[in-house]
Amino acid sequence: MKVEQKIIALAQEGMRRTEIAKTVKCSVHTVYDYVCKARRDGVTIPPFKKGSPKFAQITVPNEAAMKLRSAARVRNITASELAERLLAEMVDGNLIAAVLDDGVANV
Repeated sequence: MKVEQKIIALAQEGMRRTEIAKTVKCSVHTVYDYVCKARRDGVTIPPFKKGSPKFAQITVPNEAAMKLRSAARVRNITASELAERLLAEMVDGNLIAAVLDDGVANV
């Protein structure tokens, strides 16, 4: 079963977006995109249960967003998934100081 089909099936069962994302190993944004597309195509999916937000929204300059989209397309993932993976790797790997190279030590 394709990822999109799994997401739709789990959403129809009433599973939360975050749980679907963990189950199929994708971003919450990807879940949202596929569910919205399915609803536009006439698929009946119950509304997601409200919960406290688990993600912060950030603004990315247009040029950086275009480069993210290109790099994501090559990897067959969304730009949001790529940005999420990049940030997680930098934070988890304690690489912020190395990437920025601004003379400030990691906390």
